[in-house]
Amino acid sequence: MKFSYSLIKSFAPWIKSKTALIDALTTRSFEAEDISDDTIEISLPPNRYSDCASHYGIAKEASAIFGKPLKKLEIIGGKSSKSEKFSVQVEDKKLCPRYTAWFFDGIVIKPSPLWMQKTIKECGLRPINNIVDTMNYAMLEIGQPLHAFDYDKLAKGKNGKPEIIIRRARKGESIITIDGNTFELTPDALVIADNSGPLAIAGIKGGKRAEISKDTKRIIVESAIFDSVSIYKTSKFLRIVTDASVRFSHDTSIHLSLFGMERVAYILKKEYKTIPVYFYDSTPKLMDKIVLKFDINLCNKMLGSKITEKQASDILVGLGFKKLTSGKWEVPNLRTDIKTREDIIEEIARMVGYENLPSYAPIVPLKPSETQKSIIIKDKIRKILTALGIDEVYTNSFISKEKHGMSNELVELQNPISLDQNVLRPSLDSGLMNAAEENKKFFNSVKIFEIGNIFKKIGEEINESASIGIVINHKEKETFFELKGIISRLMDELGIVDYVFIKDKNNTKKLNITIEKNELGNIQKCDTSENKRSMSVAELNINILALYTRNKKDYLPPPKFPSIMRDISIVVDDNILIGEVMDAIAETDIRFIDDVDLIDEYKEDKLFNEQNLTFRIMFRSDDRTLKREEVDKEIDKIQKVLEDKFNAIIR
Repeated sequence: MKFSYSLIKSFAPWIKSKTALIDALTTRSFEAEDISDDTIEISLPPNRYSDCASHYGIAKEASAIFGKPLKKLEIIGGKSSKSEKFSVQVEDKKLCPRYTAWFFDGIVIKPSPLWMQKTIKECGLRPINNIVDTMNYAMLEIGQPLHAFDYDKLAKGKNGKPEIIIRRARKGESIITIDGNTFELTPDALVIADNSGPLAIAGIKGGKRAEISKDTKRIIVESAIFDSVSIYKTSKFLRIVTDASVRFSHDTSIHLSLFGMERVAYILKKEYKTIPVYFYDSTPKLMDKIVLKFDINLCNKMLGSKITEKQASDILVGLGFKKLTSGKWEVPNLRTDIKTREDIIEEIARMVGYENLPSYAPIVPLKPSETQKSIIIKDKIRKILTALGIDEVYTNSFISKEKHGMSNELVELQNPISLDQNVLRPSLDSGLMNAAEENKKFFNSVKIFEIGNIFKKIGEEINESASIGIVINHKEKETFFELKGIISRLMDELGIVDYVFIKDKNNTKKLNITIEKNELGNIQKCDTSENKRSMSVAELNINILALYTRNKKDYLPPPKFPSIMRDISIVVDDNILIGEVMDAIAETDIRFIDDVDLIDEYKEDKLFNEQNLTFRIMFRSDDRTLKREEVDKEIDKIQKVLEDKFNAIIR
């Protein structure tokens, strides 16, 4: 955020130089940088916008650092009068916890003073006229965004006087802003309106209808506090970012509204002889101030320091805290970031200087934790599968020996808690399938996975290994190929490329997965209790996955030449695996075939042993643009291969 050094110095005339100010702020408060003759760039953290997104706020920081008093800031106190000039109705107090407004008469529109224009320009704003510029100048001084409406352009209410309404936008409402742009509003947006419609997008931008013009004689100045989340969302949705929206998007103190109004009233009266008449405040009675207890012993214990009670008190007083009885301190009105006693201790630490705090070796030596590859691979698998929309579950490690089947591999418990839980699970599939069956009554689609240990008895030894199990259960939707695709995606994300799917010799509904002849796991289509549901399960050995996982991925540059896409439809025997067909197509000519995808699969009861398949083939060359005739020849080759190898009928 840009700040004028001259304006900061007007509040703190004892600052010796801009360099001294920048060094002090950078050491104790915020990162600051000299960017021009009279302009400073200061990086404010989000929690300090309430008290420091202003020149007076930066001057207060400098006052605390240097231990020097600030120049008194002159204001005109806002007090309600009997002469009511307008009415205000705050419909949504959650989105607008405080709304203040002040009527000013005797307005004469003219250029603002040159000193004011200079400051506005230095801070990145554009001078307009004396009223608009004063609103912006007061905002730069105090940090509170302000806006002025032309009083005579406001629609009259039932009492014959203008009525300002703070409400959510109505469905179908729109507004033309002061820059001439039209925006469609939604009920999520808060607006400042009268009886004729929106006057401004609250906290973001004013409207054209009641803007200040050369004929303006009377104005209403508003100074409000808006909900930061609402302003942020509306600003993002409408794609409008203004100086006001940035400030309101942060947590702004409810006290800042009145402070800004009282300061702008002083400037208007002093510079332009305007007459403040009727003042309104929606929340004249504010909540109790925050009071926190400060213990110097706790402070020194946490910081490892030897700060005295007087040193700490001087620092807190310099920062604007007020000392009460029994070691309690009242937090400054604008410090919304101070909520606990630890926050007070942090303030003392930064003012003392982190570099001045003593350093001590730890009492107990720390041993760095060891990295376990299995933990890393499990975390990666969880992130990948959850990103694919699969939910993680935990099932019981104990299962029934009778239900699983008698096997010499089962690890029996010497003292089982029940007959249904008398052996350790040799795989994850039974628990996952039971969980899927239990959940299918609530969902048309169930996709779950589990990472856990399985146990097998090999001879006299018990082997324990980590596995990942995945189950998909769909209603009226095929699951086997979807699960195969999920496994392929998992492999790709883990950087594993040398895996293959092999048809199981004893089970036509099962594919085994191997990596360099190591058995990784399998995918299997399972029978369900309902004919219209499909369920498939996969289980992989995590230890083998960990051996072949690569942390780094290989990236290829985008292709230089365009691709040509062709579709081919065939009818083949139902026992033929789609993967075998795809591999046969891809191997026809590895020079030009870039990708093969299955885009349609159709089976009909009357076709018995046949399946209709449609493949999309992508052709591309690395050194030139392929011609149609070349692709036609490749298609002919593919058709012949499919006819010879699979007795396919080309459709």
